[in-house]
Amino acid sequence: MRDLNFEKAKEKYENIKASDKLKLEVNDMFKEKISIFKIATSTVAAAMVTFTIALNVSPVFASTIASNKFMKPLVTILTGNKYEVKYNNMEANVITPVIKGISDKEIEDKINAEIEEMSKQLIADFERDSNDLKKFDGNAHLGIESNYIVKTDNDEVLSIDIYVVNTVGSSSTKHKFYNINKLTGEVITLKDKFENDDNYLEIISKYIEKEMERQNNESEYELYSVTYDELYKLVSEKQSFYINENGNIVIVFDKYEVGPGSTGCPEFEIKL
Repeated sequence: MRDLNFEKAKEKYENIKASDKLKLEVNDMFKEKISIFKIATSTVAAAMVTFTIALNVSPVFASTIASNKFMKPLVTILTGNKYEVKYNNMEANVITPVIKGISDKEIEDKINAEIEEMSKQLIADFERDSNDLKKFDGNAHLGIESNYIVKTDNDEVLSIDIYVVNTVGSSSTKHKFYNINKLTGEVITLKDKFENDDNYLEIISKYIEKEMERQNNESEYELYSVTYDELYKLVSEKQSFYINENGNIVIVFDKYEVGPGSTGCPEFEIKL
């Protein structure tokens, strides 16, 4: 059954006529909104064009944008696989880090594959040696530890130290460093830190030689016994260094590499 009151109310609502004044006000308001939208849209478009042109023609502007923390590559280091074993006097703790964010993915894959392979080899060696020792001497001590230390992590540089400590009677320590430019996502080499000096290996080796000589003279016994040629070869082949918070390179030698075990892993900061 139809509701007559409802039908009359509906008809009255549909026949409402807006006054000419109201129509003009609504029309003007609509035009104003359209105008504002067009201005805003054209402004954004102009800004995008200006931004693009500025990047192309202004190295200073581009450099500023590159240094913005929201626009630079995000280079990070993550903890990957963990291998932990403890059996009587035999213990292994191998942490495999993973680096992400290097601009050249081929280099990133190469580094991560290198780190992973190193970890796999450490684990394989430990399992082989531990099995051999179980057969012949259940009281023998065997230990392996591999982990990483973030040496520097600022707006420009990520430097990490992947170290390996082997313990069989006495201990030995080895280091592998990776230095990443966080502004470009590229790997930093020693040569990169001496752009205007082709003889950078000679500069580094001579500095370390003098520093070793100074420390030897101040010590009651000889700390270092390597020659200049040996230093030059080690620095050249290993490229074992990290970049500290001051932006200086720090050359690092493994335990027993340039002196007795008492010297540990000597470090030499080269102030640039």
